[in-house]
Amino acid sequence: MTDAQYQMDHGPGSPLDVERLEVSAAIEGEVPEATLPVQETAKPHGDKLDGLQRNAKLPPADRLRVEQAKERYNEWVAAMDGLPSEGDERVRDLVTLLNRYKLYLDLELIFDSPENFLVGRVASSSSLALSLSSSYRSW
Repeated sequence: MTDAQYQMDHGPGSPLDVERLEVSAAIEGEVPEATLPVQETAKPHGDKLDGLQRNAKLPPADRLRVEQAKERYNEWVAAMDGLPSEGDERVRDLVTLLNRYKLYLDLELIFDSPENFLVGRVASSSSLALSLSSSYRSW
């Protein structure tokens, strides 16, 4: 491990540093003056959609469809974040939301596309499916 990697993993602001500060404050009975940084949840599927939007080879007919898919993605993420359920019920709710979103991607974005661009790159691309799976697992 390089010094730079060690600093990223253990240095100021790193997850371990934040945890160390929280534990130290709890032991000493102190309340930290500054709000500690909150780590962003990785959104690999959203990043894939962003990359698809930036792809110069994306046909004009599909560009609007991908923009709509990104909006739909943001709605899906917000719906998962807003679930009040817990335990087994939460799992059922998350699976239902995932299935609806995946059906939208498969049918409305890819299958209904007038071009073959998305079929050739997205439908056969395991990376988009993996990114969707990774986004889902973060909840």
